[in-house]
Amino acid sequence: MRLAQLNIPAVALLGIHLSSLQLGILKKISRVVLMLDGDYAGKSATIRIRKTLEPYTKVQCITLPLDLDPDDLTDNALLSATNHFFL
Repeated sequence: MRLAQLNIPAVALLGIHLSSLQLGILKKISRVVLMLDGDYAGKSATIRIRKTLEPYTKVQCITLPLDLDPDDLTDNALLSATNHFFL
């Protein structure tokens, strides 16, 4: 939600799982940028989701430090981490 408020196109996952509906939508997009939590579960999910999407679309990842979540970032930090993907 915060990403959308900053005019950054985003799809939010519930936890670390990509639903079949989300997968169907993301497969049709030319490029996907993943940013999940920096903990082990988030990093593992990033790898799994990337492998799932790569046959269909270009996938890029933003890696956060251990135990840092996207919600922990300030608006400026979110913009800084994502801007170069959308310029």
